[in-house]
Amino acid sequence: MEAMPEKKKVPAAPGTQKKKKVPAAPGTLKKKKLPAVPETLKKKRRNFAELKVKRLRKKIALKSLRRAQRKLIYEKAKYYHKEYRQMYRTEIRMARMARKAGNF
Repeated sequence: MEAMPEKKKVPAAPGTQKKKKVPAAPGTLKKKKLPAVPETLKKKRRNFAELKVKRLRKKIALKSLRRAQRKLIYEKAKYYHKEYRQMYRTEIRMARMARKAGNF
């Protein structure tokens, strides 16, 4: 197989280059006239936006409430764990004492 020779890019003549479009000034553009939005649709959009805000607020409130409840549950669990560990250790200690005294 023969390797194909690489093509070299030749710069274009100065007058033949494409010109980039420059955006027109904002005041000179003609604005397209949009059709009027029906009142019922405006109401529907507004109501939907209000409901969305309410839903988000409720969601945030529930999230913070849940977080507080989880902290409380964790603290209770920690307390119970400590209590049961103490009971277990006490039982072991009592059994050792009884074994040592010979009255187990």
